[in-house]
Amino acid sequence: MSTQFKCTSAVLKVASLCNLNCSYCYMYNLGDETYKSMPKYMSKEVVETLIRKIGLHCRENKIPEFTFVLHGGEPMLAGPAFFKHFVESVESAFLPDIIPFFNIQSNATLLTPEWCEFLEANHIALSVSLDGYREINDQNRVYHNGKGSFEDVVKGIKLVNRYTDLKVNFGVLSVINVEADPRQSLELLQELDIINIDYLFPNANFDKPPYQKNSFHSTEYGDWLIAVFNLWYTEFQDLNIRFFTNIISTVLGNNFSTDSYGEGLNELIVIETDGGIEAVDVLKICGNGFTKEGLNILTHELEEAFEAPLIREYILSHESLPDVCQKCSLDKMCASGYLPHRYSKAKGFNNPSVYCHDLAKLITHIRETIIADFPPALREEVKLDAYSYSDFLVESKMAQDAILH
Repeated sequence: MSTQFKCTSAVLKVASLCNLNCSYCYMYNLGDETYKSMPKYMSKEVVETLIRKIGLHCRENKIPEFTFVLHGGEPMLAGPAFFKHFVESVESAFLPDIIPFFNIQSNATLLTPEWCEFLEANHIALSVSLDGYREINDQNRVYHNGKGSFEDVVKGIKLVNRYTDLKVNFGVLSVINVEADPRQSLELLQELDIINIDYLFPNANFDKPPYQKNSFHSTEYGDWLIAVFNLWYTEFQDLNIRFFTNIISTVLGNNFSTDSYGEGLNELIVIETDGGIEAVDVLKICGNGFTKEGLNILTHELEEAFEAPLIREYILSHESLPDVCQKCSLDKMCASGYLPHRYSKAKGFNNPSVYCHDLAKLITHIRETIIADFPPALREEVKLDAYSYSDFLVESKMAQDAILH
């Protein structure tokens, strides 16, 4: 089956289990229960098949590099032998014409010196979840018995810091909690000698609104991010905060895209422990079984998956904007945000992000801050006109009125 689409990365659910029970987890605690029928671990047959089919896909589409994100649940529950076999099998099948990259998304509680030595020796990037200092992190990131994970996560991060090459490929993901003190949060990152950090909105949509947000039009998350940005911009620039650097890059005219914002196609698929091929896994928040489209790497080709409605919707989510977003001045930067955050049963994905106003307030603040620091001649050269959050509100109301009439 011919298709214009391709994928350049895959999230592999190598373990459907997790030793933590985070309250906001889209895998277990936001309405999807399909994990209960999944194999606990990805089988050798699924691994061998996905490597063969992804390799074929890369060669047929002349894709020179491919990224595997090893995910869960908690992927380290699959054990070191699984990862060793996986890396060796991929490199044997891909090299030298396709360069594979590996990333593990972990909660860090199972890290040991042996794990770190393996990751470093194989140049595997490691991302760890930490929501902030103890009181903030342990509000949501807890073990099944309710015990907070902060102490064990910090122990894992300090272990990583002992490995020079591993540390270069190490980053922290932090789910935003607007109750956190911005300065204390940044000071913790410095104290732990963390270089790379990215902030994530809690996963929510119009049927399951963000738990710390008063209304669609309120900006609790945007205000918190602005407070963090102001500190970062003036005092903490030794930290690489991807959320901010990407926005600055787009303000300066660079076409930078992630699946959460920006232009371009989302060239990523998810493969479950049973081999199921799905769109981005956070779409599980939209309903039980929502991501299931009857596709499996054991019985289907990747090109067939690209024609599945939900996977196609995800691929095109920054190209097919909701009605209200199509005339917004921020459309090239925000691109309606993350697809799972746009969903409602009433309108499907024909909504802006549930964090629309937060994003608009943050982006316009960063834009105005950057422009203010430009020398007048440079400002004229790059033609960055002023555009404030107030301008966005006026424009947004006009768009809504046009749709209603």
